Amino acid sequence: MIDKNGKEIVPIIYDELERLDDGFAYVGINIYPQVYKWGIVNEQTGKLITPLKYQQTFNEDHPGFSSTKKMARITSDNKVGVIDENGKKIISPVYDAIDALGDICAVYKNNKYGYINSKGKIIISIENDCITNPDFFYKVRSLYIEEGLLLLLHRNGKYGFTNKKGISITPIKYDSIERSIHGGAFVKINKKCGYINKNGKETIPVRFDTPLSKMSTYFDEGILIFKENNKWGAIDSTGVNIIKPKYDSMTDFAKGFSIGTIGNKSYIIDKKGKATQTLKYDKIEKSSAKVALVSINGKWGAIDQNNKLITPIKYDKIEEFNYDFAITEIKFNKYGFPISKPLDILGLSNFIKR
Repeated sequence: MIDKNGKEIVPIIYDELERLDDGFAYVGINIYPQVYKWGIVNEQTGKLITPLKYQQTFNEDHPGFSSTKKMARITSDNKVGVIDENGKKIISPVYDAIDALGDICAVYKNNKYGYINSKGKIIISIENDCITNPDFFYKVRSLYIEEGLLLLLHRNGKYGFTNKKGISITPIKYDSIERSIHGGAFVKINKKCGYINKNGKETIPVRFDTPLSKMSTYFDEGILIFKENNKWGAIDSTGVNIIKPKYDSMTDFAKGFSIGTIGNKSYIIDKKGKATQTLKYDKIEKSSAKVALVSINGKWGAIDQNNKLITPIKYDKIEEFNYDFAITEIKFNKYGFPISKPLDILGLSNFIKR
């Protein structure tokens, strides 16, 4: 391995080398056909920080740690441990699997799991029930790294949460959970769903019939649209009902607004619940930009979130927006009159800002 100036850092004495994310590299020597002994070098100095005595400690799915601390896995006698950047063992190789969650590791043994910090201290004992599928491992990882430092617990078929200090922030009472891309998690009890924030508070009560798998779809920009008594409304992530259920249909909030319908009337609804009735269009659809697509007699145009027509209703088709542009189509007959001209690009960036 050489640095950007061409200086050799790791000498060419190893048969295999695999780089990691945190300034480490695994190096291996072939002791007999297809059998290697592995060690770890510091990429900055080229220094071997562990002996060449370990089994292969990486694979295609987990080449290294997704970690904010400089740690690396070691494997001995088919058991996994962790060392720090100086080669010191933080976690002895006694576990079946270990996944780094930043400054904490999830450790798995005999179909149970718990959590250990970067100093080797057990935060949550190895007494949670492990479900051996990739989705479960992903939830354990993402709820901590991406969703507000939530540590997932699972016992006797129920779920709960602690914080990074191992202090319980919810009872272990939920039937199932899903991560939320906005922080916190969606939770389910007795077929009713709600939302907890990163402190474990049920800011959206567990009372909605929305399927857990759909919660993330209906929860956007910190607002959840929901259906009660066959009508749609909205509640924000703090638990404030901003729209009482009265609409026959609603889109999720994106770019600051939703589209709702009551009977044959359509409304543009802002994040405070203020609704403005649109003109009478045959169809109205949300887009990924700050506009809605509208149609009359099979022709399409666009209105902004203030209900102003910004694109004439003359196109046979307007495709989804991408980087402030949409692809439009107008059909022509053989005499050149509009009725099939190839796709034509319409830029709306002069009218709107995403």
